Amino acid sequence: MGEMCHQVMAQIVGHDTVNRFHRLRLLVPDIARNACPGQFVCLFPDDGDGLPLSASLNVRFIMPRPFSISDAEGDEIEIAFSVVGAGTGFIARLGIGDSIRVLGPLGKPFVWRDGHDVALLVGGGIGYAPLPFLARTLSRMGVDVVAIVGARSFDELPVRVTQKRVLEIGGAQIAADEFARHGVPSAIALEQPHFGSFHGTAVDLALEWLEANKHRRVAVYACGPREMLKCLQRILIKRAIDGQFSVEERMACGLGLCFGCACKVVEDGKEHYRLACVDGPVFDACTLIL
Repeated sequence: MGEMCHQVMAQIVGHDTVNRFHRLRLLVPDIARNACPGQFVCLFPDDGDGLPLSASLNVRFIMPRPFSISDAEGDEIEIAFSVVGAGTGFIARLGIGDSIRVLGPLGKPFVWRDGHDVALLVGGGIGYAPLPFLARTLSRMGVDVVAIVGARSFDELPVRVTQKRVLEIGGAQIAADEFARHGVPSAIALEQPHFGSFHGTAVDLALEWLEANKHRRVAVYACGPREMLKCLQRILIKRAIDGQFSVEERMACGLGLCFGCACKVVEDGKEHYRLACVDGPVFDACTLIL
């Protein structure tokens, strides 16, 4: 599972938005069946031959755009993203019935290791994207899973808010529907106060949860901005907690050919460069040099 890579023309079967964030559902049976949590796909904004899909678009996209697989069920996968340039801007304009070329699944996934009794998922902003798929998978394995999603403000949240399956920590009264639909309790942390949210960062709330669960054997899975991961990494090292981080490096080819997504890790006491697209994007949290 997760070892086969496919390139297909995918049909868009769903497109909705939350604040400035987009969520696309793609019909890609071969990719969906082989995907594992933590892997990603590359989308090519072209007609399959490298030509722009729209004659009105005066840009030829040479490289694809990588997106975490946010969920996978049956023949479909879901991706979540924000518009950061012309490529993602074009993809954001796709509607139901449109098609786009997709390559995947790519990269190394998250893994569940024996010896833990609970998984804590921590997502910062759009970095939450690979975590719902992980939540679904671990829950079906019978693992106890909880999740935290953080953002600067309510208007910057990339998830839909619900009052179902609220994680009872930090006075939180709202949760993320993307986790609730998989039966996973979650809480929202916002730096700007908003009713029902924890006032602070995702790391602040994660630390509060860890304090309240010292007796448990925790595995932490996280994705988000580099500064968030650095703060979380210090906590994990200090407390000797096992963790895995999905890094948000700028990937171009997605196949390890362009060397554009190199990141530093420590292995056997020595520093090495590894490629996020093929050696990651998931790494052991304490080996990364952030």
